[in-house]
Amino acid sequence: MEGRTLLNASITKLEDMIDKGNVWYATHYRQYFDRYVCAYVLGKKGDTLERDGVSLVPLGTGRPALDLLVAPWRVYRLSKACGATHFISADLILAWWHFSLLRLLTGGRIVVMPVCNPEEILRTSGRSYSGLPAWLERLFIHLSFRSADRILCVKFDPSGVAWVRSTGFERKLKIVGVLPEEFSTPAFLQAIESRDRDRAGRTSMHARPRLVYVGRLEKEKLVDDLIDAMARLRELGKTFTLTIVGDGAERSRLERRVLDSGLGEAVLFAGFVSSEGVAQRLADSDIFVSPYTGTSLREAALAGLAIVAYRLGWVEDVFRDGENCLLADAHDSRAMASRIAELIDAPQRRAELGARARQLARDIWSTAALRLSLQQAFE
Repeated sequence: MEGRTLLNASITKLEDMIDKGNVWYATHYRQYFDRYVCAYVLGKKGDTLERDGVSLVPLGTGRPALDLLVAPWRVYRLSKACGATHFISADLILAWWHFSLLRLLTGGRIVVMPVCNPEEILRTSGRSYSGLPAWLERLFIHLSFRSADRILCVKFDPSGVAWVRSTGFERKLKIVGVLPEEFSTPAFLQAIESRDRDRAGRTSMHARPRLVYVGRLEKEKLVDDLIDAMARLRELGKTFTLTIVGDGAERSRLERRVLDSGLGEAVLFAGFVSSEGVAQRLADSDIFVSPYTGTSLREAALAGLAIVAYRLGWVEDVFRDGENCLLADAHDSRAMASRIAELIDAPQRRAELGARARQLARDIWSTAALRLSLQQAFE
């Protein structure tokens, strides 16, 4: 069908998303839509970015309070300008506000897409997803779900599905196979495609096995557990290097912890790395270690890396312990260290686990599956 334009409204800043390098995953929406427009409510004034039928539009003026106040008007005006036919937001907190005027004046049907489970984050980290008081966050999420015509979840996230059902909005729930937010940027996919021929069938034989973590350095990501696991590996007499790729508010503190633990030569901080750079880091590594990550774990699987992860969230609903990864109980850094130790001295097993993880990832996160899911989500 011609003329499908999807408008997404986000409370994030376009400049922040560019800095993180994860804006152009949005081109995957073009599997179903003729055009995809994402409105960034906050941030500085700037030019719209265009690529392959995707428009990234900064609506902010650099004055956050004002930008939030007038967001409904700006989103409505943009919807008229771009001829939007469908509407979506992953902003659980303020989706109800962004689209309030649009719903009032046009009756547009709104889809809300949870990309995380705030209750799980609260249990895991002790802090709310948004930083707001937990009671206020729950109220805003209730308003977003109440204003939505449909709430999207993926079938490989049963804990997220169960959470949506627990909110009382089960009748609005639509479960699909996969969503674009689970896909890596085209730059990453192209980079890994150009390298995986070299990696296919290769058994890594680095003298010191190379471990890698990719993710934001924030409290909820449990990177402290990873450092504890590295200290335990050292106690077990294992030799290794761990590269921590990513940045965040916790970086300085984590760097001090590494030095205080005597791990300065074994644990390296790479900071922010581009999509192409992440593909290179994964291709040069032997084991991906993941206390609590999302897209980067999927990227590790696509890269054919052996994976050691906590049993948290969607991971144990997709991967199988001993078949295509090794899993450890959540918050048990000693158990994680033991699972990593199993692989440090077993290069052939690393290769086998990596190959199976790669096949699983290619089966689940395919363009054909995405096209079908988008059709089901917006039919």
